[in-house]
Amino acid sequence: MKLSIITPTYNRKSLIARSLDSSLNFVSEGHAYEVIVVDDASTDGTVEYLQEKYAKEIVSGTLKIIKLKENHGVTGAKNIGAFAARGDWLVFMDSDDFFLQNAGQIIQDELKRLAEFDMIFFRCIDEISGVLIGSASAECSIDFRYILNKGTPGECLPVVKRTTFLRHIYNEELRGCESLSYIKILHSGGRAYVSKEAVRVYRSKGDDRLSSRSNILKRADKMLKYNTALLRYIGSMTPKVAAKITIKAIAYGVISVFARNFNILQDRK
Repeated sequence: MKLSIITPTYNRKSLIARSLDSSLNFVSEGHAYEVIVVDDASTDGTVEYLQEKYAKEIVSGTLKIIKLKENHGVTGAKNIGAFAARGDWLVFMDSDDFFLQNAGQIIQDELKRLAEFDMIFFRCIDEISGVLIGSASAECSIDFRYILNKGTPGECLPVVKRTTFLRHIYNEELRGCESLSYIKILHSGGRAYVSKEAVRVYRSKGDDRLSSRSNILKRADKMLKYNTALLRYIGSMTPKVAAKITIKAIAYGVISVFARNFNILQDRK
């Protein structure tokens, strides 16, 4: 299976090498075809650092660096990487995470076993605690209603068929909320599977993560759009989930209005 590992990055010069080293091991071991880094207009010298450190890999074509002139956000950067990829499967890897040892062989074995699926979700280990993120539930195939109402069991690494993904790319405007694309893939008849195998070490801490409390507040307008988009599928939600998403949409609507007014007041000072 030809794998393209796509890593978006923004101002993570001090963290990205660990992630890239683990991804490049996939290539040297014969488990991946290429590694694509999409630099989302970093200002900390990330590209220059990578060009010097990985000059050999860049020349050989093992590593490709795409430098964006303007910031597109993580979803926009991932889309650009996907369009540039040449592999059959896309592995979306964050620049502050890294692969576990033998992850390449594990992913290849699972893709061969589950070749009829469009997406495989692999489990992750928390970097600080060293334990599995989410419940240790058994592996299973998941459909549209399942992912809409239950999601995945904790943080997972998505590996998606390139042809499938390009029909349902991430929403760049949301600058995150990748799960919306997975929901659309399954709603259109795609198939997904949650593997029991853990392949990634996940950095759960850090103010630069989109899931941090401060960034969630800053992204209130985008979270409003995300939850509103989910409500289009309210007929397939359980009453509990429908109520939860509705409350979130209302809450983020209030927060986004407050944030806009606050910014206006700040600008006038």
